[in-house]
Amino acid sequence: MTLLEFCRSFFPDEEIFTPQEVGLAVHSRRLLELEYAEIKEKRLSEDQVLPSTILGLVQPGRWQYYDPRCKDSRRNGWDGTQEFLLTEEALQTLEHFHLVIDPEAANVYLEARRPYFRVRGRPVTEEQAFDILRRTNIPPTHDMRMERHPWKDLVYCSGFLDNSWFRCFPQGWVLPDGTVGMNGISGIKYPYLDEIACEIIPVEFAFPYLDLVIAMTDWNEAPDYAWDALSEDDEVFEQEDYPDFLENIVFGIWLHDNTVELMAPERAREKYAEYNRLYGGPNEEIFKAFYYESRELYPVDLAYLKRMIRSHGLDPEEVLAGYEWGPMGLQRKESFYLSAGRPPAAPNLENC
Repeated sequence: MTLLEFCRSFFPDEEIFTPQEVGLAVHSRRLLELEYAEIKEKRLSEDQVLPSTILGLVQPGRWQYYDPRCKDSRRNGWDGTQEFLLTEEALQTLEHFHLVIDPEAANVYLEARRPYFRVRGRPVTEEQAFDILRRTNIPPTHDMRMERHPWKDLVYCSGFLDNSWFRCFPQGWVLPDGTVGMNGISGIKYPYLDEIACEIIPVEFAFPYLDLVIAMTDWNEAPDYAWDALSEDDEVFEQEDYPDFLENIVFGIWLHDNTVELMAPERAREKYAEYNRLYGGPNEEIFKAFYYESRELYPVDLAYLKRMIRSHGLDPEEVLAGYEWGPMGLQRKESFYLSAGRPPAAPNLENC
């Protein structure tokens, strides 16, 4: 069903969406009250994908959390508005994109702290790959603490689909040549379905030409037997030879044809096996987490980074002032700190 049909399916007897001369209005307070009542009675779960989840994705900034128990919910960001009008772009998105949720996957909760997953997908063109990379990779020059986003049209997805080709541990789900695939671990701890949806659905909005499968396990970064055999040099993790991966898939996501499908285990296993056969390629090593780091390889270079920066309307020389390209990718120049009268900080590998 379309996203609009999905939202309307929850409370069909209630007046939630009202056509007006200037567009479609959403009676937001009433919808949130109904969701809260259903959650309280345990007929819905606050962790599943709800209409408010979808509306928050298609029209961010106008959708705020509202707790009907509070007489004054302004402290939660609620501005007291009874309804808001969908923008033309938001309405087109609701009518154009589809969502399919297998009944067995409606309330998925992955018990592993950081679930291990794999991605396989149909290759994209080099220009499409560049568009994906420039909008999903935040170079180290980005000040995450200050939440500064100088990159236009940013679609950053650090929870599952993360492109980190310029950091000291290079890895990503799309290569500059258009190859789509990776083995990774969730950046969201103990993810619920609504958290997964909020990360993945915007990727389909931004890049509807994608055709890929994400297969997730309940392994915490790796299976128990890999943890048991872990050596000091992390060799067992680098190899990632987990012959029982397929049978341990507990959830799947399929992006294709303006559609997001959240799949139960059996269908997820079938779809992943199909896509791995079609698009895994002769060298699945390239999808492993430590492949590029262990070989000191970077699929991108400084010229590629400068091209990305220019595509955002920025001056590469200005953005990269104080940085240099070295064996670990993009790094700060020691001389930059010394000239400023302070010693260079110790490298912070935690966020690399």
